[in-house]
Amino acid sequence: MKKFVPFAFAAFSVLMALFADLELMPLGHRYAPFIFAVLVTAFLTGLWPSLLATVLAVVAANYFDYFIDGQIRIDADDLVQLAIFLSISISISFLTTRRRRAERNLAEANAELRALDRAKDQFIAMLSHELRAPMAVILGWAGVLRGEHDPELTATAATAIETSARAQARLVDDLLDMSRLTLGKMHLEVAPVDVSDIAAHAIETIQAQADDKKIDLQLAVPAEPCTVFGDPLRLNQICWNLLANAVKFTPEHGHVALSVGRSNGHVRVVVTDDGDGITKELQPHIFEPLRQARSAEKGGLGLGLAIVKQLVEMHRGSVSVQSDGTGKGAQFTVDLPVAS
Repeated sequence: MKKFVPFAFAAFSVLMALFADLELMPLGHRYAPFIFAVLVTAFLTGLWPSLLATVLAVVAANYFDYFIDGQIRIDADDLVQLAIFLSISISISFLTTRRRRAERNLAEANAELRALDRAKDQFIAMLSHELRAPMAVILGWAGVLRGEHDPELTATAATAIETSARAQARLVDDLLDMSRLTLGKMHLEVAPVDVSDIAAHAIETIQAQADDKKIDLQLAVPAEPCTVFGDPLRLNQICWNLLANAVKFTPEHGHVALSVGRSNGHVRVVVTDDGDGITKELQPHIFEPLRQARSAEKGGLGLGLAIVKQLVEMHRGSVSVQSDGTGKGAQFTVDLPVAS
């Protein structure tokens, strides 16, 4: 029903112009009200209603002549007026359409800015929490060590302090890496690298975290080398981040698998888990920084996947995610060009 309102407005505006024409007739301003009706209709409603107003304006003017002269008069002057009406309606409608599009784009940009601003505030709050938590552990155990000299307690304290310090160092490293990537100051030391070796090293690094949750961690690599041109440190960072993300969101006694293989001229790295899964709404945004939907509940800053994406693209590769939804696990796939 709403779609007919602009056309009803076009008819109403021409009707008002006809009444005005009756009043202005002695002054010789016959077309002025109709021009105004077409202009207002074009500005407020758009092209098609304004074209209807144009047709109705010409018909109304000549219909009025029929009662005065007893004939419908369509001459060169009427054609000129029709051309004027059409020019006005098309021009105003074009400009109005562009204005509305600009307003819509501005509204969308403002909404995105507000969303980013909220995400920034959440990120700052989470950063403060994540940095404070390991510091509290370190200070707490340091205080205990100051007053106790039990060797067993000292070993426990040293382990807790080391774990917390490493966690804090990881947070700082992620922040620095994200800053370098954003500013374009990240540089790669490129060399031929066998991705199978990188994957094996990443598995060794994450094994302790998987064991803590009794997660079955599996590695599958082919017999032949899967060589790419890349930075070994950053390739290891890609694999580690994907594995750490999978372990974080997989419950106890779950399964995480890392496989390496070749596919269509690429080395393909696939990390699969049977953990929390990812909603369809979040999947298009999962590699964006400051997206905290998954990290907020599990800890962390939510920068790992954003770093992965940018590092993969620096290696001229691509990364994608697939998940059937909440509770159904996730699969991350990295494709890197084979070294030729």
